[in-house]
Amino acid sequence: MRGHLSLTHGELYVSNIFVQPGVEEAQALVLAARLGAGSAHPVSRALVRYVAASGHVTPYPRTRELGGRGVLAETPNGTAVLGHADVLAEYVRTLQAVPEQFEGPCVGVVLNGKLLAWLGFADQLRAEAAATLAELRELGLTHQTLLTGDREAVARKVAAMVGIENVVSQALPHDKLDYVMHELEAGRHPLVVGDGLNDVLAIKAGATSIAMGQRGIDIAVASADVVLLSDDLRRISTGIRLGRRCRRTATINAAIGLGWTVGIIAVATLGLLGAVWVAILHNVGTFIVIANAGRLLRISEEAGSPRQSLQTAQVTYSDQENHREAARFSR
Repeated sequence: MRGHLSLTHGELYVSNIFVQPGVEEAQALVLAARLGAGSAHPVSRALVRYVAASGHVTPYPRTRELGGRGVLAETPNGTAVLGHADVLAEYVRTLQAVPEQFEGPCVGVVLNGKLLAWLGFADQLRAEAAATLAELRELGLTHQTLLTGDREAVARKVAAMVGIENVVSQALPHDKLDYVMHELEAGRHPLVVGDGLNDVLAIKAGATSIAMGQRGIDIAVASADVVLLSDDLRRISTGIRLGRRCRRTATINAAIGLGWTVGIIAVATLGLLGAVWVAILHNVGTFIVIANAGRLLRISEEAGSPRQSLQTAQVTYSDQENHREAARFSR
């Protein structure tokens, strides 16, 4: 079984601002936030939160999404674009390189063909991420790959922190979809776990999908087969254990029910018991099946493999596309 798993909190924050010479930082930030106000992308939301702390952000009347890579709007001062470097290269004749100190996701803001600033963002790795992946490996989901929109160096760093060996970096939404479709064509059954806008296509395509309902966007929640109301990644391993226990219990109950019914029919046919006792024994079999199913209510969140310590150090991390880190794991 394979899947995508959000490893970060998904709450980006502005970590670096690199303004071009002759440009006021406030001007560049306000323009970027007004563009971002028309988008649901995590980068856009982070910009709006950052600028709104010091004043109201008024979105432009009409903004256009650029394939999940940026936002464009026509302003009185010309065409304004907020997006990744590859998008901005289409609107700026000579685009300055992204500053080397930006390790995480970085977007630029352009006005009328001129780059105003580069903006860097960061996210935090979930404290329970490493423990969750370790527990999934103990449950048999041993093949794990980090699938992320971030750059290779940062993705490798985070993968090492959570014990993942394989990394697929700089993955856009259609790359995630292609990856899931490739898994399906190979005869595998991908489990996709996500909560962001850029996860929707992969969630919809997966053989089984789980959405993190507490912070997930509505369309991701609506597209998933299973919705976790908690934002705790450990619920995924709990859900897998519960699902396996349900399947095993259903199989046992089917065997009990069938065997008990055949036995009652045999006893009734031989005339060893009267009709009243046959009816009583039939109901006893029903109670046995119900009681066995009721054992599922006793499953513990901590059941199964020993859980690793969750006192994991908080680290700064980021993702270029939806800042929801993804893990692929297979049985």
